[in-house]
Amino acid sequence: MNQNTYILIGICVFCLLLGNRLKKWFGKNQETKQEPVKKNQRSKLAKKEYPSGRYRNREKVKRVFTYFVMVVLFLLIMFMIPALVRDFSFIGSNGLSQNLFLRLLIVVFGVMTLVSAYLKVCKKKKE
Repeated sequence: MNQNTYILIGICVFCLLLGNRLKKWFGKNQETKQEPVKKNQRSKLAKKEYPSGRYRNREKVKRVFTYFVMVVLFLLIMFMIPALVRDFSFIGSNGLSQNLFLRLLIVVFGVMTLVSAYLKVCKKKKE
């Protein structure tokens, strides 16, 4: 596989993560207002059990997926840094590389997403 394929894969991962972030951000504005709890419903709400079946391990799956995304982003950044350094070193002799802006964009947004995912994981550990 050539470098353009890796750049395409990086852009696809970035678009996936950006779409998830935008979905979360726009979803916060559509919160529904809950009805107040009546006195006779309080005991029913207190006895509520953990969900069973399909949604039982949802938080664990989210955490594992977040770790997986962090590993993929770290590997992508480690792959892009040598190519980015090489492009920066050739600026004076050959002019600008065609892929410099794309690589720089992938590294910057990858680092930003990696840091936000790390903060999300650390916040869940403290809770």
